[in-house]
Amino acid sequence: MRSKQKTLWLLISGLCLSGCSRPSRTAQLFSYDANDTFISSLFANIESKLSGYIDYKSYDGKRKQTIQNDDFISAIDDKSTSVVVMNTVDRFASSAIIEKGETKNVPIIFVNREPLMSDLLATDWSQENCFYVGANSSYEGILQGDIASEIFDGPSSYAHSVYDKNGDGIVQVAILKGEEGHQDSEQRSENCIAELRTLGYQVEILQISYCNWERETAKKMMESIYSDNIELLFANNDDMALGAIDYLKTISSLNSNLPFEREFFPIIGVDGTTQAMEAIQDGTLSGTVLNDGEKQAEVIFDIIKNILDGATLPDYDSNIEITKNAYHVLGEKITKNTH
Repeated sequence: MRSKQKTLWLLISGLCLSGCSRPSRTAQLFSYDANDTFISSLFANIESKLSGYIDYKSYDGKRKQTIQNDDFISAIDDKSTSVVVMNTVDRFASSAIIEKGETKNVPIIFVNREPLMSDLLATDWSQENCFYVGANSSYEGILQGDIASEIFDGPSSYAHSVYDKNGDGIVQVAILKGEEGHQDSEQRSENCIAELRTLGYQVEILQISYCNWERETAKKMMESIYSDNIELLFANNDDMALGAIDYLKTISSLNSNLPFEREFFPIIGVDGTTQAMEAIQDGTLSGTVLNDGEKQAEVIFDIIKNILDGATLPDYDSNIEITKNAYHVLGEKITKNTH
């Protein structure tokens, strides 16, 4: 009799372990393009933090919102889906994504491509369950302008210096922009110029060209727009800055003893990628602004733990600005002198 009771207890225990165990939880990770240098690094940081904490699955939108939509609908219908990390192909798709998340009660953390705040706060549900984590792109633009000013040693020194090629006292600028409509493109481009003017420089914008964040596209664009009139080049990201450098290397004089930025003009990017750091050290890239993907991944992970397990969010320092549901991580200047 005792043996039968023991057998029955073991059977019940086994059923409870298999049937009463906590259901698996999955974080669904969506990138707009897994081949984007910064985005691939950001998501590698996110995956590293999630490893051992929760299952995750990654999706590549391949720059097509239709592909991302199909993957998202499939993932959101998966009953194990507990949270979504979303880097939209088109930031204006965020509203529909939030609506679908609400129907399934799945929280969404948007990254890099910022939804409209009106979408994040549209309903009581979204106010509790939708977030944005990314860079402070306006501040990054300001820091780009500061780097340029440090190179020029201030507006009074710039006039008729070796950097003022035509001696008119005006900085002739070209800008390589990421993509039309992306908040980082617009805010970085606007604020790098605004900062120069605030510091006292006269600025003339010679050319603004969209290169979709891509190195090869920027190389071809630089070939198209290059002229001796350019005195400064701002790029919205490092890949485009490096693409411009790739072209300039093809026309660089082998006999030139001038530093690269003197032979051509200073080139300043954003992100702080490994390749950019190497270019800063070899003197072809004048500077960049850190887009801190590691810190952004840390904040994303903190929010996920808060959502899923009620973990208290840390008290962040002043390098992270919080406005309602949006977390913006400040960058920092990187030049050969600071790196």
